[in-house]
Amino acid sequence: MLQKENLDALKSLIFTGEPANIARALNNGRSAGFDIDGFYREVQAVAEFYEKKKNKLYNLPLLYSELSEKGIELQGLGLDELPKGLPALAYLVEEINISDNNFSEFPALLLKFKKLRNLNLSANKIRSLPADFINLTMLQKLNLCNNLFMRLPDFIGNITSLKELSLSCQTTQFFPENITKLQDLEILRVNFNKTVAFPELLFQLKGLKKLQIEGIVELPEKISELKGLELLSISRSGLESLPEQLNSLTNLRVLKLENLKLMQKLPSVIFELENLEELYLTGTPLQELPSGLRKLIKLKKVIISVSTNETRVEQWKKRLETWGIKT
Repeated sequence: MLQKENLDALKSLIFTGEPANIARALNNGRSAGFDIDGFYREVQAVAEFYEKKKNKLYNLPLLYSELSEKGIELQGLGLDELPKGLPALAYLVEEINISDNNFSEFPALLLKFKKLRNLNLSANKIRSLPADFINLTMLQKLNLCNNLFMRLPDFIGNITSLKELSLSCQTTQFFPENITKLQDLEILRVNFNKTVAFPELLFQLKGLKKLQIEGIVELPEKISELKGLELLSISRSGLESLPEQLNSLTNLRVLKLENLKLMQKLPSVIFELENLEELYLTGTPLQELPSGLRKLIKLKKVIISVSTNETRVEQWKKRLETWGIKT
């Protein structure tokens, strides 16, 4: 049988689209006992699928170039199934985006992509993940936002390769206990149903550097346990204030408090974040610009916008600039 390197070289010949190269690959593959004809048929079928769904011409070199640079990008096409020949590309692809489609079940053929590092399943109708999902041992980024999950699978904590996880939390039982095993997780994004409190077990994810959350009513005091946080983003929430314990986040560089419709006054604990460099306040209806921001000697940038009072915002921007802060 062909060694893997030789087999991949034959596949590359197929993707040139040149008749002479294709004939050479087919002849060499057949003589070595490899079903290179099957591979050729499958990649042709995938190119035809791309051409039909994306409404643009696709030859094999163009398909290869796109797959190599961007992975599989089939988002927003109204799909409810994938072409059966897609796993033929598994040796080549590390990223897959099938977001904003109509998948009601996890497409099982994606389990063939053992080199997968980035998977975006957001904005579908998926309710669960298969047990074999755990075999995607190289997966680092997973986006499950805006699906129909009532609870994450219990095995999610065993996918210890994960560095980035994006979720929509609809119930109080959404997070299994073993999610705390994801100690290498660095980025967590969660859109909460406004009736769901922030689960305290997430404060055991000590490796987090970026936490982005929407829809919470209150930020628990235990936020102080995430000592490694460099970015904290809270948006579209019913939050009026922040806990005093926030001042324990000495590594925090970026704070985003955006579209917090009930927050009219900037919490004074912010003035104790001595390493804060950027503050984003877009859509949050503050009634005043506190002079306490001048205490933050490392603060270099403040983005502020309130559509109801543009004149006031322009005055604030000028004041910030006199303090040496970009807007």
